[in-house]
Amino acid sequence: MKTSKLLLAGLLAVSALTGTASAANEIYILGAPAFRQIGTTALIKALTAASPNGATITEAWTGGGSLTSANSVNIYGGSVGGNAVVVHVTYSGSTGAVQSLAAGTTGTVGTNVFPGLFLLDTATGTSNPDPTVSTNPASDFVTANANFGLTDTFQATTPFHGTNKLTGSSITYGTLQEFGSPNAIIAYKFVAPVGTPAGLNLTYSQAQNLFTSGIQPLATITGKIADEGTLVYAVGRDPASGSRYIFLAESGIGASNDPALVQYEVSTSGTAITGYTESPAETINHISYPLGNTGYSSFSKVLTGLEATATASTGYFITYVGAPDAKTALTQATPSVEVAWNGNYLGDGYGTGSASASFEGANNTAPTNLAEGKYTFWSYIHVPYPTGLGTSNASAYAFAQDVYNDLGTDATTGAVLVSDTQVTRAGDGNVAPVTETYY
Repeated sequence: MKTSKLLLAGLLAVSALTGTASAANEIYILGAPAFRQIGTTALIKALTAASPNGATITEAWTGGGSLTSANSVNIYGGSVGGNAVVVHVTYSGSTGAVQSLAAGTTGTVGTNVFPGLFLLDTATGTSNPDPTVSTNPASDFVTANANFGLTDTFQATTPFHGTNKLTGSSITYGTLQEFGSPNAIIAYKFVAPVGTPAGLNLTYSQAQNLFTSGIQPLATITGKIADEGTLVYAVGRDPASGSRYIFLAESGIGASNDPALVQYEVSTSGTAITGYTESPAETINHISYPLGNTGYSSFSKVLTGLEATATASTGYFITYVGAPDAKTALTQATPSVEVAWNGNYLGDGYGTGSASASFEGANNTAPTNLAEGKYTFWSYIHVPYPTGLGTSNASAYAFAQDVYNDLGTDATTGAVLVSDTQVTRAGDGNVAPVTETYY
């Protein structure tokens, strides 16, 4: 069962959500899987700082091998403004989070809301909640309206703004609020599976050709006649993912040209890649997508392909992932291969300009290539919330602000601090202006 589809399944009436979203001490958050490591770390740090001295923070999680790689997390034992809280976060996808938060926040929507699905409270009054819930049965989850989000896209980059009929009926999406200008950044990398030739470089035009056709000869990337018979496949995320829309904006394909995207899924046997199939036709976020236009619902599924070995006879693939997840692929026992973007690597705080597993710089500083505007595949981290949250749930509003503040000041979360860079942009992607501050 694909978690991102389950998390946003069904148009449910507000009355069906009784006993969960209305509880004052319950805080519900939807986020982007691309920075679940950063997000969960920031949530715990912000909650610990906001809690009285001596408060015990305990966690339960599912859908991951560790707390910071889990898709669903509960955090117990903290307080906000002197009020005890239980924090529930599900990383179901950035665009899905925007849809959940923006739908139902305006009177024109009526009872059409998109609740998230959150890991059921397993604390049962004990100090050590069970962290082993991993089979994801429906009984382990509860539906609730999210209070705020941890996303990697501007709302305008997603389909969920203004009034549209993408879901089959006309919905007017409310304008989400933020506490100020984005103050933290997440970077992305292009990665290829084990066995891919090192030193590949992808340009804007090559990315556009590959991801709008789905398949290209390797020669179109390397310029080598010998590579004409070897194929490269486009692999990526489904429309619930903000990473997909960041890629669309960054590559110049354009977020509004999402229907043009063609992506494949990887077939493996043991440790070998055996072939590729077009991503299946699916309904995601209540929108129908045709064969080839969807993608993987989580990085863990992408990682299965990155861990397997590709050969010239089966063909290689290139995918886009958040830098924290790229680090996982690039530091495994047999590492995947980083692909340069327009001749540049993210690099590290020393600006080495070479392929690296790093996603933050030395001593948690910003990677030099990103900080100085040379590497452009990045997006802001957003903490969006619906209008009226401060009145409807004061604890959630205060906690969201704590998280926003922590993301912008504490580099140990893994986020790149805007204050450590010299670049800004007004929207997602390379088409938005990137400006340097001169001294």
